[in-house]
Order: sequence, then structure tokens, then C-alpha cells
Amino acid sequence: MALAKHPYIYKAIKEAMERFGERHHITARQHFAPLLGFTGPNGHIQVGSYLNYTSYNPAAPHPFSVDHLAVLLDELGDDRQIILDAIAREFDMVVIPRKKEKADVADINLLVDLANMENSDVFRVVKQSMADGIIDEEERALILKEIEEAQKANAKLKDLVLHLATKKDAQ
Repeated sequence: MALAKHPYIYKAIKEAMERFGERHHITARQHFAPLLGFTGPNGHIQVGSYLNYTSYNPAAPHPFSVDHLAVLLDELGDDRQIILDAIAREFDMVVIPRKKEKADVADINLLVDLANMENSDVFRVVKQSMADGIIDEEERALILKEIEEAQKANAKLKDLVLHLATKKDAQ
């Protein structure tokens, strides 16, 4: 049984590659073709075929492999977040880049306030939506959007706390 392509993820891969190309003033497919193992003068066309989720042929599938994805994520730099967010959204998760430097108390204070505001937004939207006893599709979408924003704020706060320069580090 062939695996179906996830259009949302493939669109994100295409978008990330295009942004990378724009940022570096290059043709992204030509840049990525040899990195993904597509050689020859038509390598960029082969990359396009792999990104085409609408003409999927189950008899001859060409899904991106984990190795292809790893190469892309490694090469894309900051643009990788587009793909990671799409994968996370597809599987109902949140991806937050880890902070690389030590955090300080001012950073924590700022993010705890932000997390508090985002969590309050969730509370407010849920209470408003339930006022009539029914949550419709529009209200549901708004609640889920607010929850995702709160999850991101809380994940950033958690990461900052994990990287907090502790008193023990200072000794």
C-alpha cells in the first residue's frame, strides 16, 4: 500500500525552498537538486515532480524520504521553521526552536507576562464561545488558534527557564 502525500506539508516544503531562494537570490530547485540526489540538467524538474502532490501516482510514488527532509532542514536554516510548523500542525503539536544562549531574569519576566496574556485569551475566548451553550465551527477555530498561541508562549517560557543562568552556574 502506497502512502499518500500530505498536501499541507508538501506546500510548506515548497514555500520554505522558495523563501530560501528569495533570501539568497538563487533558483531554489536548482540549488537543492544536487543536494537531494537529482543530478543532470533536469534535476530541478525532478525536484518539482517530488513536490507535486496533486499528480500523485500510487503505482510509482515519489514521496520525499526522511533523508530528503533531513537535507532540506539542514540546508534551509531559519526557513526550516515553515516545514516544522506544517508537520507539527498536521500532527497537532507545537514546535519551538530552542534558545541557544543563557536566559536572564528579565527575559523570564517578559515571557511569563506573555504566557499569562495568551492563557487569559484562551480562557476569555472559551467563556465567550460557551455563553450560548454551543460552540460553532468559527468559535472552535478561534479557540484552537488561541490555544496554539498559548502553547507556543508556554513552550518558549519553558525553554527559557531550562536555559536560565542559575546561581550555581555563576559560581
